[in-house]
Amino acid sequence: IVFLNLFLDPRPAGCIVLKGSFVAPTKKVNRAFAFEVSDSRNSKMYFLHAASKAEMDAWIEAIEKSDKEGYF
Repeated sequence: IVFLNLFLDPRPAGCIVLKGSFVAPTKKVNRAFAFEVSDSRNSKMYFLHAASKAEMDAWIEAIEKSDKEGYF
């Protein structure tokens, strides 16, 4: 996953390697529909949030699928 610090940034701030990553809903941050993703390179944890439970579930499913099927 490539991410930006601000929505209109011209360059990515970094990326999260999904192969071998961990993804799950979390209560570790004070946001609705939050989930955590680990970067398999360094075990750094990223906290993301979605606009709805359905969107969060879709992100989690897509990340899990990308790891299993090799879309990275």
